[in-house]
Amino acid sequence: MTTYYIKGNGNDSSDGLSLANAFKTLVKAVTVAANNDTILIDASNGTIFINSENECALITKNNLTIKGINGMPKIDGRDTWPTPNKKLTYPTAEWPTVVPYTGKALIRVNAHNVTIENIEVQNSAGSGIAYGTDSVRRNGGTVRNVKIHGIRWQPMSMNYINNGLIEDSEFYDGGIYCPTAIDSQGDYRTGS
Repeated sequence: MTTYYIKGNGNDSSDGLSLANAFKTLVKAVTVAANNDTILIDASNGTIFINSENECALITKNNLTIKGINGMPKIDGRDTWPTPNKKLTYPTAEWPTVVPYTGKALIRVNAHNVTIENIEVQNSAGSGIAYGTDSVRRNGGTVRNVKIHGIRWQPMSMNYINNGLIEDSEFYDGGIYCPTAIDSQGDYRTGS
């Protein structure tokens, strides 16, 4: 099991194995991480900005933990990423204040037992965090002490996950979709 580090002023050419040699992007860390690894995001060295579609993270490693340290780090999509779906035309009479949006997420999780805790996700043109985007049923998923806001589509979704846990988290200032989607086939606990 390896621990990788991310910070706002990091460098994706580094090895990510210490705070001094931290990566700059979450996508770099999840690309090099293996099953059972930990990714620590440092809040004291700036916001983690998503600067392109390629920096939206897809997590496919099982039993991965992503956790904020030294405060609550921010992951910010700059209200641009993921790229809005151009096929949708808004505003409409039903949704007069809506700008184009996408169902994509800044952080997508398609793996077993991924824990995301103590981070803030904001300003996504799509969703914030989405579990089960490939429609394959998996076991376990935990979101703990996470704030998600400023999202055009859906702050948080946990679909196709058995035994999911959402705890001590806040979802607000969301888009036109419901604040949180949880499929009816999973087993979930929420608590604070």
